[in-house]
Amino acid sequence: MEQLDLRQNVIRGKLPYRLRFEQDDVVVLLSSKLLEGSIPYFPPNVGALDLHNNSFSGVISSDIGDFGETISLLEFLSFSSNNLTGNIPNSLCNMSVLESLDLSNNSFSGVIPNCWNKQQYLSYLSLSNNMLEGGVPETIESLEIFNLELKSKGFEKKSKKRGLKARNTKVWKHFIHKMW
Repeated sequence: MEQLDLRQNVIRGKLPYRLRFEQDDVVVLLSSKLLEGSIPYFPPNVGALDLHNNSFSGVISSDIGDFGETISLLEFLSFSSNNLTGNIPNSLCNMSVLESLDLSNNSFSGVIPNCWNKQQYLSYLSLSNNMLEGGVPETIESLEIFNLELKSKGFEKKSKKRGLKARNTKVWKHFIHKMW
């Protein structure tokens, strides 16, 4: 497994529009508070992408999880604590091996997509502290999620299934450390 770990660095500015890696299952850790611009395109061979705690802004591309016939290897994705806006793209649901998704502490709006039925492995989902509205989609209720964080202004906390509440906020750190 290849790893790019530039966490807590002093690198400032924007990332290239496209990230490329030769090996499969690449781990990209770029939390720093100093990166800005839009979220770059990343190829399907990335296994973990951590861009949390930066100044990325704008919307997430609507085709972020669309790789044609190629299956994404992405298991861990964090865009938390940035300045991202717009709707959460349905294409995130195309990442069929995704285990952890953290989009918390941004300014996402609209409803949570109802497309999570391909997510057999998703065990951590945090969409807290955004401007989401509506309720818990049926496809999320059908998952066996270990940790679900949905607290947002205007969000209806109605669910047919009991126990859909945050339980362990250190899961993301556990997943990243598990990879080494």
